[in-house]
Amino acid sequence: LINRKLDDCECIVHSVASLLPKKEKYTDDDPFSGLIGYDRSLRDAVEKGRAAVLYPHGLHVLLTGASGVGKTFFAE
Repeated sequence: LINRKLDDCECIVHSVASLLPKKEKYTDDDPFSGLIGYDRSLRDAVEKGRAAVLYPHGLHVLLTGASGVGKTFFAE
């Protein structure tokens, strides 16, 4: 049982290690660059989000959409 758990942990470490090179792709200064479609289909939403964040005292924003479309990811 202990060896089995250790093998599982090693697999997870290998999985994380394989993701590290991909992380460099998202190290841009733009926090929205991690969103799929931030430069095309989500451009309007990203520009509005950026404007709300950069407004001097910030603006309240209500994100709406179906479950699972990425509202939380966008907000983070």
